[in-house]
Amino acid sequence: MLGQRPLARILLLAVILARSTYCGDVPHGAGCVTLDEVPFVITADVTVCPGTYQLDDWDETGAVVVKASGVTIDLMGVEIQSSLFWGYGIIVDSVNDVTITGGSISGYRCAILLQNGQGHFVSGSTLSYNRVRPVTNTSADFLDVWPDFDGQLDEDQVGDGVVLNNVMSSTISGNFMSYQQNGIGLFSSNSNIITNNDCSTNEGWGIHMLRSSYNIVQNNKADNCYPKVSTYCHNYQQDGCDSAALLIMKASNYNQILANSLQNGGDGIFAAAQQSDIHWGCDHNSYIGNDVSYAKHIALESTFADSNYFANNLASHCGRYGAWLGFSTNTILENNTFTDNAEAGISNESVFGLILLGNIITNNNQGIDLRKGGTDLVDRDSANYYFENNVISDNEQNGVVFLDTHNVTMLNNEISNNKAGNLLFEVSVSTQLREPLLINNNNIYLGTAPFNIMNTQATKVDATYNYWGTTDSNTIESTIKGSEQMEVIPPNPLPYLEVVFDLSGVQTTIRRVVNERADDATDGDLNSTFVGNAQEYLYLGNLGAPTTVGLRFRDIYVPPSATIYFAQLVFPTEAATNVLSLSIYAEKSADSYPFEENSLPNTRYKSSTTVKWDVNEAWTTGGLSYSPDISSVVREVTSMEDWQSGNAISILILDAGSIGSRALWAFDKEGYITYPNTQSEFRHYRIHRFMKFQAEYTSQNYGMCIERELGTGYDNADISAAPDNVNFGYISGTKYVAGFRFSNITLPLSATLSSVSMLLPTDGTYTSPLSLQLYAEDYAFPQPYSSVDVPLRRDRLPTYIPWSVTDTWYYTDWHTSPDLTTLMEAIQQIPGWTAGSPIAFDIVPTAEAAQQSSRRVWGFGRDPRTSIHDFVDAGPTLYQPYVSEPFVVM
Repeated sequence: MLGQRPLARILLLAVILARSTYCGDVPHGAGCVTLDEVPFVITADVTVCPGTYQLDDWDETGAVVVKASGVTIDLMGVEIQSSLFWGYGIIVDSVNDVTITGGSISGYRCAILLQNGQGHFVSGSTLSYNRVRPVTNTSADFLDVWPDFDGQLDEDQVGDGVVLNNVMSSTISGNFMSYQQNGIGLFSSNSNIITNNDCSTNEGWGIHMLRSSYNIVQNNKADNCYPKVSTYCHNYQQDGCDSAALLIMKASNYNQILANSLQNGGDGIFAAAQQSDIHWGCDHNSYIGNDVSYAKHIALESTFADSNYFANNLASHCGRYGAWLGFSTNTILENNTFTDNAEAGISNESVFGLILLGNIITNNNQGIDLRKGGTDLVDRDSANYYFENNVISDNEQNGVVFLDTHNVTMLNNEISNNKAGNLLFEVSVSTQLREPLLINNNNIYLGTAPFNIMNTQATKVDATYNYWGTTDSNTIESTIKGSEQMEVIPPNPLPYLEVVFDLSGVQTTIRRVVNERADDATDGDLNSTFVGNAQEYLYLGNLGAPTTVGLRFRDIYVPPSATIYFAQLVFPTEAATNVLSLSIYAEKSADSYPFEENSLPNTRYKSSTTVKWDVNEAWTTGGLSYSPDISSVVREVTSMEDWQSGNAISILILDAGSIGSRALWAFDKEGYITYPNTQSEFRHYRIHRFMKFQAEYTSQNYGMCIERELGTGYDNADISAAPDNVNFGYISGTKYVAGFRFSNITLPLSATLSSVSMLLPTDGTYTSPLSLQLYAEDYAFPQPYSSVDVPLRRDRLPTYIPWSVTDTWYYTDWHTSPDLTTLMEAIQQIPGWTAGSPIAFDIVPTAEAAQQSSRRVWGFGRDPRTSIHDFVDAGPTLYQPYVSEPFVVM
C-alpha cells in the first residue's frame, strides 16, 4: 500500500506527477500539473494546478498545444497570460472531442484556436483582454468583412476569445470574451452550437462567421461591440466602420440566430452575400428573438441574400435603420418591432419578394422606405411586397413610400398618423408602377397626416374596402391625394404656366415654373447685354429691335387631347408703363427642349395659333402680370400626335408693334434663392440630387449658360461603377479616385468661358481637411464607366486644379468645386472634341490625403427621389395621379 512505502519514494512520485502531462481524473491539489514550458503539449486528460502562468507564444505555434483526441483540460482557478498580444493561448489542431473548461486566458492574438476537428467543447472560461487591432484614427480603421481566416490574420483583425477554423459539431458555451477585438470567430465551421457566451464590449465583432453553415447561435450576449477609440470611426462613420454584434458573411447558410442580446453594436446583425462581382450567398438563415437595438447604424442588415427569416426581433433606437435588406430576395419579416430609428424603421433598395407579417413600425423618422437601387452588380426591381397585420403609425415622415416599387398587396394593416402622409406611391426611374397595387381591408387613420394615400404615377391604386376612421365619403376622399397637388409651385418669384383641364371627369389645375436657367431666354437683333439665357431679366416689346421671349415649362401632365378649359402665363415684373403689343405662340414641338446655343427662341417653329396681348396697365417691381387666356395655343401642342403627358411646352412671346419694352424676372433673378419653407433641393437641379455641371460663357457676344447632370448610374464611379455613394480620398488604405461624366456639352469651340464648375451633393458630416486635385479626362468622347474601366484607370490631361477642402460638409448640402475653366479649355483642345461631346472630370486625392481620410457625395443610384419641386409643406411634384374610385367604406 502507498502508506507503507518509504517517504523518499512518495516524494519522488509526487515530483513525477507534477511534471507529467497526464494526471487522470484526480482532484486539484492531489494530482495536477503546472504549465512550465512552451509549448506545453497535452496528449491526455489534464487538470492544471491553480495559479497564474506567464506563457509567451513568440512563434505563434501555441503556448499550450493539444495533440490527442478525447482530451479533457480542466483550467479551474488557472490564469494563462502573455504580455505579447500575439500567438495563441491554446491550439487544438487536427484532433477531435477536446473539452476545455474554466480558467482565464489573456494577452494573446487568440485565447483558444480550434481547427481541423470536431466534437470540441469549451465552457466556463474567461477569454478576455486579448489583442486589439491598433487604431490609426484614419480610414484604415474601417474593418474588412470579407477575408477568410488567413486574410483576417494578414489584416490584423483577429483578436478573439475562441476561433473555430474548419471545425464541426462543437459547442462553445458559457464563456466570457470581452475587451479585445472580437469575441468568437467561425471560419468554414459547420453544425456548431454557440450558446450562453458573453462577447460584449469588443472593438470589432462580438461573433463573426464566414463560410459557416448549420450553426446554432443562441442566448449569447454581444453588446457594445464597436470601435470606441477611433476618432475616424466616430467622426465619419457614427462609430460603425463595419463593426457589428454579429457578423455573418460569405456563404454562411442555414444558421439559426436565436434569442441573443446584440445591442449597441456598429450594426446589430450584419449579413452580406455579395462581394464585388462575386455572389457567395448568405441564405436560409433564421434570426429569431434577438435584441438588436441601439445599433450605431443598422439593427438588421442582410444584403443580396435569399430566403432569410427574421422574427420577434427588437430593433429600436438605431442610428440609421431598423432593417436594411438591400437587393435581397424572398425574405420574411414577422412580428418584429422597429421603433425610434433615426432614418427609417425599414429601408430597402431593390428587394424582390418581401413578406411583412405582424410587425410594429412606429415612431421612426420614416416608417418604411422602398425603392429601386442602382448598382452594376445586380439589376433587380423593387417588387412583390406583401403586408399583413402590421402596425405602421406615428412616424415622423411617411408610413410607407413605394418609390419605383411594383406589385404591392396590403391587407389588414393599421396605418395611421404618419406625419408626412400614410402611403405614398411615386416613380423616379420607372415610367409607372406595375399592378397590382392593392390596399384593401386596412384601418387607415389620418390623425395629423396630410393624406392617407397619395399616388403620383399613372397606375391605379386599388384602395377599396378599407376603414378610414369615418364613413363619410367626402371626408375620406379628401384624404386621398392626387391631382390637386399639381397646382403647387415654389415661393420663388418665377414665371409660371397655369393650365385648367379635364382629368378623368374632374376639373384639374396644373402649374409649372421655369425650372432652370435655360428654361427662359430673350432673343432678337439686340444689344448683346439683353440677349441669351443667362440674364436676370427677360425683355418684352422693342429694344431698338423687336424681341422674342421664350419660356419653357416641363412636366406638363395633361393627357393627349384632354379638354383644356383655360391657360395663362403669370410673370413677376419690374416697374414699367410702356404700352406693349405682343403675340403669344407655342413652340410647335411635342416635347420642347431648353434654350441653349443655336436654339434660342427665334430658332423655334411657331404654332399656327396665336393670341394677341396688349399690355396697357402699369407694372410694379415684384408684382405679377397675367396674360390673356392662351388655352388655344397650349391645345395645339397637346393635340400633336407625339404629345405625351409629362412632356415640356415652350411659349414664345413676340413683339407686334410695341413702343418701348418691359422687363420680366427670369429664373436667374431669384430661382436659386432659398426661401422660407423651401428646401434647398429646389436650387440646383433639373431632375434629381446628383452631380451637376454648369458653365457660363459668351458666344456671338451673348451671355449664355449650360447646366448638365448625370444621365445614368454609369456616369459616376469610384473604385466601382454606378455606386450609390461616390468616394474620394483613402479608405482602409485604398485610394479612391472619383469620376463624373456629363453628356451633350454644347459649348462652342469659339466661346469665351467665364466660369465652369461642378455642384456636389454632399454626404456628411465631414470635417477633416482633404487635399485633392481636379483633372479632366483625356478623351474626345469619354465613355461611361464600367467595372473594368473606373476613374483610376482613365487617362487624364496633365493640367489639374488643386482643391483643399477644409469646410464642413453636411448631409444633403450642396458644395461648389473650384473653377474648372482651365480644364474645360484644355478639353476643347483635345483633337476630335466638338460641341455636343461628353466630358469627364476626376477627383484625385493627393499623397497627403492618405492621412486625411475621405469624403463622399451622393451617387446617381442613391435615392434619386426628391423631385425638382420638392418643398416642405407641399410634397413632391406629382405625376398624373390615379386612385381607385369609389372609395368603398366598411
